[in-house]
Amino acid sequence: MEFYDVGKRCSLPECQQHVPTCPACAAPVTIAPDEVADDAVNRHLEQDCEEMKARTAQAKKKKPKKRCEAAGCHLVLGAIRPSSTCAHCARVLCLAHRFPEQHQCRKDTRRERCATAAEQRRLNPTVFMLHAH
Repeated sequence: MEFYDVGKRCSLPECQQHVPTCPACAAPVTIAPDEVADDAVNRHLEQDCEEMKARTAQAKKKKPKKRCEAAGCHLVLGAIRPSSTCAHCARVLCLAHRFPEQHQCRKDTRRERCATAAEQRRLNPTVFMLHAH
């Protein structure tokens, strides 16, 4: 990376050098006497920059794996193992547990969800009317 114009002037009147600042956290970067400004900023980004550490940690967080919701089954679902959603209870299941009798389906669960949605529409009809067109 090249950071030729990054930074502010040194606060000393007799010094005419730029003090580079980190592009991520805006902190001033210390330069060793024999070090190039670009190398100092790169070193700061790789080792000392808290903002970059936070971004890297956020990027490393893994998404939870989608798994079969049947009791005792922990198969990871995805492109290799297709999934099925039960029409009665709305659980996401592997193909081995896709039928209601194979996953101890609670058929009343979906009815409860529908009743809750109907109640929400009744209480706040303007939100749903906007999407009706």
